[in-house]
Amino acid sequence: MKKLMILGAAYTQTPLYQAAKRLGYATVAASIPGDWPGFELADECAYVNIADPEAVAEAAGAFHADGIATCGLDLGMRAIGETVSRHGLVGPSREAARIVSDKSLMKEAFVRGGVSTARFYKISTEEELEAAMQRLPFPVILKAVDLMGSRGIYRSNTPEEARINFRKSMSETGKDYCLIEEFIEGELFGVEAMISGGEFLFILPKLCYTACMEKNIVGRFAPSPSGYMHMGNLLSMLLAWLDCRALGGEMVFRMEDLDPARSKQVYIDALSRDLNWLGLDWDRGWPERGYAQSGRTAFYAEVFQTLADKELVYPCWCSRAERLAAASAPHEGEAQADPGCRCAHLGKEERLEKLRENPRCAWKLRAPDRVITLIDGHFGTYSRNPAREGGDCIVRRADGVYAYQLAVSADDLAMGVTRVVRGRDLLPSAPLQAFLIETLGGC
Repeated sequence: MKKLMILGAAYTQTPLYQAAKRLGYATVAASIPGDWPGFELADECAYVNIADPEAVAEAAGAFHADGIATCGLDLGMRAIGETVSRHGLVGPSREAARIVSDKSLMKEAFVRGGVSTARFYKISTEEELEAAMQRLPFPVILKAVDLMGSRGIYRSNTPEEARINFRKSMSETGKDYCLIEEFIEGELFGVEAMISGGEFLFILPKLCYTACMEKNIVGRFAPSPSGYMHMGNLLSMLLAWLDCRALGGEMVFRMEDLDPARSKQVYIDALSRDLNWLGLDWDRGWPERGYAQSGRTAFYAEVFQTLADKELVYPCWCSRAERLAAASAPHEGEAQADPGCRCAHLGKEERLEKLRENPRCAWKLRAPDRVITLIDGHFGTYSRNPAREGGDCIVRRADGVYAYQLAVSADDLAMGVTRVVRGRDLLPSAPLQAFLIETLGGC
């Protein structure tokens, strides 16, 4: 039986595992350790960082893989190219992977091939930035060319913002240059597919793939046991249950008991009892192991380390009131993390010195400075720039409790949740959660 190594084991990659099985291939899931659904679907598991091409190529050889693939992420492209070239497999070469992993090389290839693309300039100095700004209308985009996903990419509405974002991009890239390009207004759309013998085995649109894959619909109840069920809880849970069951989906019950000071066993028992009495059943979840957030600290630590490795988090010594609020879901109208937090602007040496002096601190996520658009089933198209409308958010409190945004995003990805029914006041959190899911390998 031929063996296919699949990079990534999150929900976004599950159609690829399923398609490979239908073709009769054995599969090897290659990913960092974690509670990922791909590990259950795969025949074998290779615990490896897919951002490390050499390590992935070695693992592919050790597992005698006949092919290598991924979907829903770009993080593993260099690893695919290295593995294909080293082992003589079918797929993009080491050179092709190098080009598609560098935004500058890719743009230059578009131009050579006659493909229409946004106007751009390669810049290394502030003098080159000033000259480019004279040629391009605002807003513009500053891009680090060698980072995956949305890292190092900043929209700039004014020349002053462009100067600040140029310094950011240059500080984050491993190259001695970055790109400045015109901003094109429009709707992001992309699609990935697996084709064999001229037939589509699966197709994965970027914006609305859940609506096209109803057999994989997963909804969830995710209450916080900080009190007895009230009408707001009941309405959300009823709508979530009706939505999921109408689509023939699977229902998950997750207990979001992150904050030990507010979560009580009496409320946990009451929530479960009330749902059963109302007839709102679920297919998997609490009280099964792994469905209470209080028992998933080790998993959150792995997720946090992934964000730290990507330099997306930084220590913060701000007020205790802000840290305590971080384990709860933020509601519209409440005070949010200060986008001008002084801790975000500390230099590396200053940050290390403060950590040595006072290691007890919270950790914040650097919110992406770009507009993130999603489709809400009730409100329609919803756009928000997390950095400008909310700012950096706490992902781990000073007392070690992992915060709501990190936990809910990582859990939704790991548990395969595709449909979320939430209150209107929580809608502003959705773009940031989408960014976290994308950063962790989801879509």
